[in-house]
Amino acid sequence: MKLYLQMGHGMMAPAEELLGKWHTGTVILSPRDLDYQQMERFSAKVIELGGEVLCDPQFYLPRADHEGLTQHTYWPNGYTTAGFTDSHLKEMLKKLWEDYCIKLNASAFILPGCYAADIDQDWLDYHDKIISSSTEFSGKPKYATLCLSSDVMRSEEKIHTLLSHIERWAVEGFYIVPEHKGVYFIDDPLWMVNLMDLCAGLKLLSKFVIVGYSNHQYLPLSLAGADVIASGTFVNTRKFPLSKFREDLDNTPSRRKPWYYSPQALSEFQVSFLDMGQRAGILDLIKADPIFGSEYGDILFTGAKPTDTAFKEGRAFRHYLQCLKMQVEQSRRDTYKETLNGLNIQLNTAERILTECHSKGVFGKYRDFSDIVDVNRSAIILFDSVRGFVLSRAWNSNQ
Repeated sequence: MKLYLQMGHGMMAPAEELLGKWHTGTVILSPRDLDYQQMERFSAKVIELGGEVLCDPQFYLPRADHEGLTQHTYWPNGYTTAGFTDSHLKEMLKKLWEDYCIKLNASAFILPGCYAADIDQDWLDYHDKIISSSTEFSGKPKYATLCLSSDVMRSEEKIHTLLSHIERWAVEGFYIVPEHKGVYFIDDPLWMVNLMDLCAGLKLLSKFVIVGYSNHQYLPLSLAGADVIASGTFVNTRKFPLSKFREDLDNTPSRRKPWYYSPQALSEFQVSFLDMGQRAGILDLIKADPIFGSEYGDILFTGAKPTDTAFKEGRAFRHYLQCLKMQVEQSRRDTYKETLNGLNIQLNTAERILTECHSKGVFGKYRDFSDIVDVNRSAIILFDSVRGFVLSRAWNSNQ
């Protein structure tokens, strides 16, 4: 499994630095946050650094009036369901293909997709039309967008209805954008196992699978065979925020307390709690292992009080994405069984570390993974009982 960078507000500088360090990588452009000239310049820079580009049309809400979206040439003016004819759809696809795929040198063509409050016949028919209208665009892989509501994600029946329908779509892959109602993490094991089931079903159809707006809770998707999870800096690139595309939000930077990601604890801690860890003598338990290749947080562990250091938000973002990249790449093992065992060891390790941290008064607030360990553990157990046998036999056939 690989990590793609989910672009959002203020992400160009961190992305350029990380891609320069990695000498590879893929970014998913956000038209909401970049005008076309910025997208052109940034895409050229990414490719110069050895990376690749994808563009998410962000057509989740066709009636959206967000200025960042409506400024783009492909966005329909005064959208109505009845008024958006086949010719309008084809014109939009043509603009996306020519200007946002070919001219930006994108590695694949992400097709637009609307938010699915339900998997009903209207939604299926509309997206059938998108797929059939895209057949004239060839030469690059095409990925269909599946933007799914939290209600859809909680329904095994709706997920299986979706899988049985989209198996006929003539695309090379899928870009899944799943909504959930959690503040940051998903506290619903059924939601998680359904996402794993969807990914596995698509992989058994030999499709390339990207899951957008992700964070480290999504590491079990490696067991489902997902090819990519995408994540970014602010929370609204790590959790799908539908409201972000409905209205203009204030993008003025505010004073935020930075979070330090402890990959072995699967948790993030505000720096004031690292002061507590230092006083309790457990700071080394929280510090990221050198195997994750991140020097961005080292300043916190030099002996000075963590809150007195220059660890700011920019370092925190880069540290998180560097560590997550390594975790994502290490999550898939040579066999299904080894991958399953690795995920269970990861959860057990995080649980043990967090128990020790809590006993010394060190907590991660809403980014503390202690209540989420059993969510992921439950989803993994059920998924393994349903899909494990088939996936273990087909483990290397669809990669």
